[in-house]
Amino acid sequence: MKIKHYCNSFIQTEVNKEVIVCDPWIGKTNESAWFTYPFSESKSYLNKIKPHYIYISHLHCDHFDIETLAKYKNKKTPIIIKNFEQKRLKTRLEGLGFDNIIELKAWKKYKISNEFNVMIIPQITSNTEALRDDVNYDLDTSIVIQSRKTNHLFYNNVDNPLSNSDLIEINNHIKKIFKCRVNVFCYQMGAASGYP
Repeated sequence: MKIKHYCNSFIQTEVNKEVIVCDPWIGKTNESAWFTYPFSESKSYLNKIKPHYIYISHLHCDHFDIETLAKYKNKKTPIIIKNFEQKRLKTRLEGLGFDNIIELKAWKKYKISNEFNVMIIPQITSNTEALRDDVNYDLDTSIVIQSRKTNHLFYNNVDNPLSNSDLIEINNHIKKIFKCRVNVFCYQMGAASGYP
């Protein structure tokens, strides 16, 4: 399994020349409030990668980049998302011309090809400290990607606000379902916020 990090949550996973791209975004977004490093004005780079699958974790513009996806020519590429109760992400992808949207139930292992198994991890809590709050929304997701050839397993947390106890629960679930351990783990060190 080859893993390439571009920036933010934009990560490419490859097995035997089959590619899954996670949250493709390079450049600026959110009315130029966020920039990637290194910066790129081009929003057509996805056409060079030619992924076999695209995973979109959630609706935030540094994960669901409308400009990048609009410029991507192969609208038949399967898009992997969580089967959200509210269909906003699916509706917006369909509005961009994508018609092969794979909605996966959380916590379930799926064979998506001869090369890959995947599993979507839902948002469990709304903060990484496991503090009690009344926020109960279904927004962020993470993805488990496994090579079917080597059983190597990649866990991309994206910016899903999971606590340490959540991560222990996820790790135990992965070991039970995939019968192996996580080999590579991407975890955010911080996230955007409105404070101060």
